Amino acid sequence: MYREHPVSAVRNTMAWARIDLDLDRDEALIEEIQTDWLRYARYIRRSAMAAQQRGDTELSAYGELVAVKPALAYLDVELQRHERIWSEAMLSAALGFVFDELGIGTLYYHSFETGRKMKRISCSYPPESLYTRLPRQFCFEAVDTAPEFIANDRRIRRVLKKVRNPIWFRLSA
Repeated sequence: MYREHPVSAVRNTMAWARIDLDLDRDEALIEEIQTDWLRYARYIRRSAMAAQQRGDTELSAYGELVAVKPALAYLDVELQRHERIWSEAMLSAALGFVFDELGIGTLYYHSFETGRKMKRISCSYPPESLYTRLPRQFCFEAVDTAPEFIANDRRIRRVLKKVRNPIWFRLSA
């Protein structure tokens, strides 16, 4: 599993958001939203499909013995249901947390290319729609100015110089 990911030991964690905060400047940046649950569920479904093709009735997934038929029946329904809504649900929860719970005034969100360069992602890219379509759905405005706490960091400024046209999405409360 992914040790650095914030996952509850008590309940299923459908998705999570990594948010950088600057309370002094009244700004926040959503670094990423992610769903490990769907990744695991897709893996188990692929494994169950392969087991079914081999004629196996059970498979071992993440240290648990899983019955193939019930797993496929469950995953076919749940994957379809959750894949449609997880990103919107997670961003909605993040907006509520940042604006309502923390009282932050301005929230930024990476664009695909800017975030990829800042996080030095060179392979296994996240879905581009999370950094293009999703922020627009929530009425974020595309801007060429970074959050102040990012713009004032020398190390990050150096990385951002490698981005041809850095774009951020900004939403104010």
